[in-house]
Amino acid sequence: MNDYQNILIREYENRLNKNKAYSLRAFALSLNLSPSALSEIIKGKRGLSVKKAETILERLNLNYRLSQSFIESVKKTKANYKSKVSEESLFDTLSEDQFKVISEWQYYAILNLINLDDFQSNPRWIGKRLNLNYYQVKICLEKLVSLGLIKINNNEYVRTNVKIKSTDNIQSMALRHHHKQMLEKASESLLLTDIEKRDITSITMAIDVDKIVEAKILIKKFRRKLSNFLESGKKSDVYNLNIQLFPITNQKDKK
Repeated sequence: MNDYQNILIREYENRLNKNKAYSLRAFALSLNLSPSALSEIIKGKRGLSVKKAETILERLNLNYRLSQSFIESVKKTKANYKSKVSEESLFDTLSEDQFKVISEWQYYAILNLINLDDFQSNPRWIGKRLNLNYYQVKICLEKLVSLGLIKINNNEYVRTNVKIKSTDNIQSMALRHHHKQMLEKASESLLLTDIEKRDITSITMAIDVDKIVEAKILIKKFRRKLSNFLESGKKSDVYNLNIQLFPITNQKDKK
């Protein structure tokens, strides 16, 4: 997330996730910009002066690293006037697309929702099933199409053969963000989902740490076996499986 357009989009989506009624107009007003001006800035049709960028940063309250990236990007970027596009296509061409698909839960949810037997290629139906608003669903569908993960056949959304595989044993902020979201969704399910429709259990053990590598292999095999079992029948809902194995003792103090 190195350029100011993507930083603005990311901040808008963060606020939208917290408040589903939040609009692009409200975001623009919070930055002391008109909605049309913000739209043109994000699309690259209007440049930003350093002074204006500093004013926007005061209202965004970003951390130091992102603030520096924002300013540096503004300094390096020249106004690039492109052909006019509609506001609905605002998020069509993002350099952060792959990151979004990995990190935001709703992209994987929509990809698997398409596999349901009763799936409807209707953003409002999708939004109702996932508790998302219409605009959020439209953003997700446009990005998934642009990445080639889904396509439109006869006005119907269908999945392509493109597969997404995350990194193994490599630190990734995108994956951390995704896992954090899934843990939060599991916490919500603990309170909102009937016990007959969920299974949230845990076990605390004293273990041999040298067996962790082998344990991770066993967990991966279990995930794949369970996935094959659950996906072999009627597809009526989208579920997420989280398995947590982590130390609760302070390993820094271990001698």
